[in-house]
Parts: sequence; C-alpha cells; structure tokens
Amino acid sequence: MSVGDLFSGANEPRRYWWLTANPKVWSFADIKIGEEQSYTLYNENGNKRRVFQNFLDAKVGDVVIGYEANPVKKIVAIAEITQANDGNNIYFVKAEGLSVPIEYSVLKGYPELEKMEFFVQPNGSLFKLTKGEFDFIMDIIREENPVKPATATVTKYTKADFLSKVFMTKERYDVLEALLRNKMNIILQGAPGVGKTFAAKKLAYAMMGEV
Repeated sequence: MSVGDLFSGANEPRRYWWLTANPKVWSFADIKIGEEQSYTLYNENGNKRRVFQNFLDAKVGDVVIGYEANPVKKIVAIAEITQANDGNNIYFVKAEGLSVPIEYSVLKGYPELEKMEFFVQPNGSLFKLTKGEFDFIMDIIREENPVKPATATVTKYTKADFLSKVFMTKERYDVLEALLRNKMNIILQGAPGVGKTFAAKKLAYAMMGEV
C-alpha cells in the first residue's frame, strides 16, 4: 500500500489523527511497512486512555501521523486506521516510515499549529487533527521526504527474442551485431515493406537488452 492510497476513495469524511508512541514501550520503527498493529483503548491498569472519545471516533481509512515521544520527539511515520474499535483495540497499518523525521521543535514553531490538540494538552496518545493541521504537517513532511516516482518496469529483450521475431539465423545476427558495434552504423537494404524498420528496432532492443 502506498501513502497515495490513503487519500483516495472514502464514503465518510476522513478524519486525521496524531498518535504518540512511548519509545520505552513501543516504537513505530519496530513496525514493518504494511504491518497491522493494534492499540488498546485501556492502559495497563484497565483505565480508559485519555481523550477516550477519540478512540471511539477513529474509523477505517482515517490517516494517522505517527509521533514518538521523549527522548525521540519526532514524527517518524504515517499510518492508516484499518479497523475501528472492537471494544478493546483500534487497529492501524504503517504506510510509510520517514527517512527524515520531523522534529517537535520545528512543528512547535509554527503558529498554524498552536491550537493543535496535542500542543494544547499533550497528555494522552491519540489526538485529533483538523484537515488544515494535517495538510500543513504533510507539507512539512514532504519538504523533507518527497514521494519518489514509481520505478518504470523494464521489459527484458534478448537475442532469442529478436530471432523469434525476425527471420534471420544466429550466425547472421552475430555478424550484424558485430558490424554495428564496430562501425556504429549499418544500412539495411530492401524493398519497401519488407520489415527493415521493424528489424532495426528489434535489433536495438536486443543489443540494449531491454525494450
């Protein structure tokens, strides 16, 4: 799953959350990309977590900013809610780990984020983000962690592929390739429509090893 998938196709309005991990207990770094993780609605003493309503409001498809508390104090991941609360847990999947984490001090310096729930009352673990706050944070994240373009799929093309498409013996192919590599150009002669251009393109593919 790519991060781009988080921003497509939802019937209900998507919510945005800030999830704080205590590195002494668990870390986003320990979760693999695409791995689902549960998070309990109750602490080890059986008490409801702070801002309990947030856990009840989190729905499938909501986007989560993953933050690690002291001593890390950085945004380190982006995640997605995969299952609403079942009475005991909510579930999320890690969609991206940030190669360049975002420092708490950097975020704290922006007036656009001064009313963010986490900054107003940081005690707790799951905090609401407005759409504006989320977009602002994502802009900061993308400045340091740009999305890499998808790598184009390269189709291999071999001598055998050439010989299966062009009527030519292996020996003639070897001579033709040697001449071209030595002289850097050759002239294919023949009447119009006999496949000179087709053969030339396929020969180029075979020599490059790919289409």
